[in-house]
Amino acid sequence: MDYNQFRQHADANQQPEPEMGWDDVISNDGGDFEPVPEGDYFFTVTSFKRARHEGSEKMPPCNKAILTLALTSAWEPTEDNPEAQGEVTVNLFLNRKSEWKLCQFFTAIGQRKHGEETRMNWNAVPGSSGTCAVSTRSWTNKENNQTYTSNDVKRFYDPEKSPVKINVTQYSTTTPSRAQYPAQNQQPPAQREISNMPKNPSNPWTSGKF
Repeated sequence: MDYNQFRQHADANQQPEPEMGWDDVISNDGGDFEPVPEGDYFFTVTSFKRARHEGSEKMPPCNKAILTLALTSAWEPTEDNPEAQGEVTVNLFLNRKSEWKLCQFFTAIGQRKHGEETRMNWNAVPGSSGTCAVSTRSWTNKENNQTYTSNDVKRFYDPEKSPVKINVTQYSTTTPSRAQYPAQNQQPPAQREISNMPKNPSNPWTSGKF
């Protein structure tokens, strides 16, 4: 799936679900959640909510943004590594301690360039797109002592440095998203060419803090 196909799929998924009446018949049990494999993904923000973090050992009380991202794998599908699709929820904390993560996200969706001082435009966040590295983690539910696996976004990629080959157009302060992705087989300008992503969707980044 190239990026244009991904956008069409993501846009279709953003159609609002119909409201239900009190006496409607129900039958959809939903599906069991399955985390996606680690690797690099295209993402589109399908929902954004403003919330409040009440404080924890790692983060003091602050506002937070709760984002739902629709994911589609960015690697070339093979028999061993087929295309993967899913979604992940991301909390962005509005605290100087995690300012670097906010900078990563707004750079990834094209609202800023690396090193720029930028006022966050949250109204332009829903529907915005970019690329990211997704990881998996295991955790234990203290209530039933069961171990589960879920996804995290390890890193939002700068469009100019993403492992996924992309074409970065001229920046414009009037355009909500300034990163444009090429159609399949379309080559970006030579000076902006970035190596293709590895066929193996395992995370290519070295472990450690960013």
